[in-house]
Amino acid sequence: MISVDNSKENYIFKVMMKKFLSILYILIAITAVTHAERSVTGFNDMKQYREIGDYRLWTFIAKDSTIGTLTSTVKEQVSINDVDGYAIEQHLKLNFAKISTNLNFDITNRHFVADNGMYLGDNMKLTINDQTAEINLKRNKNRLQGFITRNGAKIEQNIELGNIKFAFESNYIDQLELLLASLDLTVGTQIDDTIFMTQSLIKAQIYGVVDDFRNIRLYNEVFDSAFVIEFTYPTMMTAFFTPDKRLAKLIIPSQELKIYQDAVANPLKRKLAAQKAAEQSKAKPTQLGAKKSLSKLFVVFFLYTAIGILVTLFLKKSWYKQSMSYVVFAIGGCLYLVIPITQIPLQEYLFTEYFVPHVLDAGESALLWGILPAITAGIIQEVLKCLGIVLLFNFLATKKKMYIVRGAIIGFGFGLVEAAYLASGTPTSLLFGVNLVERIFLLIFHIAAGAFIAYALKDGLKKLVPYILLTICINSIFRYLPIFAQNKTLTPELLGILLALISVSMLTLTVFLTKQKN
Repeated sequence: MISVDNSKENYIFKVMMKKFLSILYILIAITAVTHAERSVTGFNDMKQYREIGDYRLWTFIAKDSTIGTLTSTVKEQVSINDVDGYAIEQHLKLNFAKISTNLNFDITNRHFVADNGMYLGDNMKLTINDQTAEINLKRNKNRLQGFITRNGAKIEQNIELGNIKFAFESNYIDQLELLLASLDLTVGTQIDDTIFMTQSLIKAQIYGVVDDFRNIRLYNEVFDSAFVIEFTYPTMMTAFFTPDKRLAKLIIPSQELKIYQDAVANPLKRKLAAQKAAEQSKAKPTQLGAKKSLSKLFVVFFLYTAIGILVTLFLKKSWYKQSMSYVVFAIGGCLYLVIPITQIPLQEYLFTEYFVPHVLDAGESALLWGILPAITAGIIQEVLKCLGIVLLFNFLATKKKMYIVRGAIIGFGFGLVEAAYLASGTPTSLLFGVNLVERIFLLIFHIAAGAFIAYALKDGLKKLVPYILLTICINSIFRYLPIFAQNKTLTPELLGILLALISVSMLTLTVFLTKQKN
């Protein structure tokens, strides 16, 4: 009888895992064919695109060597000759010594734009090797007035701009991003305009065609679709522009140059989050687009919930029939509410104090310093889940036979709230596709990790340390792997497969241990 029971149990286990793997394969297939919306509307006001405090970083790679960076920060509101606008602080550092001549650029600039993105002027200080120069120009209606310095001499300038709206100087990728963000784009759109090139003091044509819309690498844990724009003027280049208005990548073949967007952040925005949330709660959505966004968020949340229920059913079929399960689920969700006041501020501190000076300023390896925020997330999240599980089992006098399933339910609540939190801050066009599937895998991991920690507690606290260390490591790997994709060590497709394998392996191990224990 024991042999028969074990055989039956093994058969059921195999059938369950086959069904589960089939669902995961279907999700991966859906990711391969799912695209975000293939059109984007240009901004009418800079606030729709970049707010004060918005910080962006691009890294320049030539011949497989990192040669420099561009940082761009929206600093403050200004008025240039009675036209209201914004000052964007730019810092361009390029060192070509690694690949060719001993040429070193260190350029700081205050780039001025109007509320609608129109070019208003520059206050640029250039250091090229040991030579210095300055460009100080302000727009006055349809003219640029000011001065430049060359060889120590000050030369007055009064340049006719006409109806030129944008400036784009070579290497100032944020200026090209601003231009693209102002346009309505879809596959087939032609970009044909005249721009002003500040350093050269000339007008030039910019011409490009939106050639395609496909998946590319994006910053941090986001990998999704982007417009592929082929430019022929002012130089041959290929731009990859995302639906949420970010120039994620630029390729300039003639210079063997690839430029990647490495960071988008706004520290000031988080400080105003509570105030904005209150204002938004008072405003009633009246546009059809707002209703569509809410409906899409609801669909995504429903999918997360359905997957979570399916996964927990593998551990105990009837858990949903017990009223205490919903209390446990709520506790898991509440645990995640601690993250915005612990993990996120700490990660921002590490980014500002360590990542920026070492990677952005000193040019050190992002793979090395990227470990810090990844480990921070792993430690805080897994310790929170562990504390929640331990306290729950002690205060609610949980029977040992219920440990694993209740640990999984805590992980379900925790992971669902995280997935919903991340989705709420994601542009509507990026809710589906790769983002959706990656967060499903993360949800599966949280469920498996909760059950895994609870399994260790069945024999008391003595087994807890190695088990929680393992979940911390795996959680950290989830946050760290995207950096390899950003550095082209992994493709987005391979990254998705690895995350799927990690979450499925974690769940398989947990189910196996559960069967062995039972």
